[in-house]
Amino acid sequence: MTREVKNIMTPKLIFATHNQKKTAEFTAILSSLLQTDIPKGYVISAKDAGLEDVVENGVTFAENARIKAEHAFNATGIPSVGDDSGLMVRVMNGCPGIFSARWAGMHYSGSADSERLFAERTDSGLLLAQLADIPLQHRGAKFSCTMHLTLSADKYVVQTGEVHGAIATAKSGANGFGYDPIFAPFNQNPLNISTTTIQHTSVKDLLSDPNVRLFADFEPREKDAISHRYEAMKRLAGEFFGLMSKE
Repeated sequence: MTREVKNIMTPKLIFATHNQKKTAEFTAILSSLLQTDIPKGYVISAKDAGLEDVVENGVTFAENARIKAEHAFNATGIPSVGDDSGLMVRVMNGCPGIFSARWAGMHYSGSADSERLFAERTDSGLLLAQLADIPLQHRGAKFSCTMHLTLSADKYVVQTGEVHGAIATAKSGANGFGYDPIFAPFNQNPLNISTTTIQHTSVKDLLSDPNVRLFADFEPREKDAISHRYEAMKRLAGEFFGLMSKE
């Protein structure tokens, strides 16, 4: 059943990022969670709000998410949500972690040039090379996302989501962004629209499957149904709906 939401002409929520691909993914997940179309202009990015990109100098996902959310809220007075996320590889003691977006010495912003350089220098060039000799059973990894929602000067909510899987030995797929072309989630058929029905019980079992799909092989709505960002947003759904219901 679709919930009733008023048509909002001014922004009610800022997603504190300059990455437009992340903003599109955030809005799609929000629409799915709240079972409604998001009115145009309801959610805008920090870039759309005319804000400068803030320096993420925290040492945890939570700190960086807070920095972004508070920066956007303090500049606009509009409820703002910041997220920080990354890929954590078990054999690398959780790296790239908070450095996922700049692991190869550059910052991934979601622009066309950034996407091209990121593909050349990070997922296919650096991380896969670093794991080249690592056996399948030791390639376990997870995506983690922490979201910090600043609602007012003295109220905020923080939630974290994760998706577990493994790092493939080669890239695959044309969808998604960032590390999606090298990450295989354990849940291979989240919406029951794939012919894949095998339930994998280990990293080696997952990566040994000749039909294994990587996040970049998933349709966007499949990824959105299980991603780390979805899991964090699911825990904030009540707050998001409260914002949408306000005059």
